Amino acid sequence: MDVKSLQTPRERVWSAILKIGKAGGTFTVFDVQDACAPMVLFSTVSACVRGFARGGFLKEVQPTKVLSQHGARHSSVLYRLVIVQFNTPRIDADGKSTVQGLGILAMWRSMRVLPSFDFRDIARAATLEPLTVSQTTARLYVNSLFHAGYLKQLREPTRQKPGLYKLVRNTGPNAPAITRRKVVFDRNNGTFSNLETAQEVCDGLE
Repeated sequence: MDVKSLQTPRERVWSAILKIGKAGGTFTVFDVQDACAPMVLFSTVSACVRGFARGGFLKEVQPTKVLSQHGARHSSVLYRLVIVQFNTPRIDADGKSTVQGLGILAMWRSMRVLPSFDFRDIARAATLEPLTVSQTTARLYVNSLFHAGYLKQLREPTRQKPGLYKLVRNTGPNAPAITRRKVVFDRNNGTFSNLETAQEVCDGLE
């Protein structure tokens, strides 16, 4: 699998919307699910579409009757894409802006810039309104990347001072993520520390 093609379910939903909506036509949630590759659960697609609509990225046109994949008739809604952008909108189910996922990205970017750092440095550098990264979160991320081989320890932690580190494995712009299974997954090169496929790990990022 081309690691550049790895996307979370939300990213796949947005990519599908761009694919079928750029021409200006209308589409349903069923159409979006059909265009997702790999497939995304219908409940996830539906929630994402509602959020994008509430956030102003999609416009509800009119209710319609569509034939589902199982042959039963369901009431659905026709949507039209009104805001085109490459990056997946960072909004919640109510269409409001969210900083979910930005904390890890901000910490990773800080590591790529700073010549050396401890977890307190990362928390300070990654905190920028409205985003706040706690020292607890920064400590967990630094420790996880150190044990995964991304960081070199320049100073061991003591009771008086935290450990000092530097980034030695700069794999790219995507921040390595700690999945629900507590492994580090890197979308820059598709590497992870368990036996799941890269796509299965990516599905668990949100």
